[in-house]
Amino acid sequence: MRSKRRVAGATAVAAATLGAVLFTATNASAAPGNCTISYGNGSTAASLCTTGTGHHRIDLVIFQANAGENAVEGNWAAVGQYSRVNTSWEIVNAWVELSNT
Repeated sequence: MRSKRRVAGATAVAAATLGAVLFTATNASAAPGNCTISYGNGSTAASLCTTGTGHHRIDLVIFQANAGENAVEGNWAAVGQYSRVNTSWEIVNAWVELSNT
C-alpha cells in the first residue's frame, strides 16, 4: 500500500513540475509580434512591436553615394517601445529583427 502512495505522490510531483516547465517555456518564447516600420528618406526610421515578449530592433540597408550599400541597426527595444536609427542616406531596405530575450 505504501508503494502505491509513493508512486502516486511521485507522479503528482512529476506532473506538477512538467506543467510548470511547459507553462514557463510558453510564456518565455512568445516572440514580439504586430510589428510596424516607419521611415522617410533622410530621417529617422523606427520599428514598434505591440504584442508578445522579448525585444526587437530595426535594421536598414542604406545607400551612401561614396560607399555604396551599408547595414545599419537600431537599438534593441522592449515590446511597446520604439527602436530607432537616424540616417541622412537613402533607405534601400528595412526590416524588424526579433529576439525572445
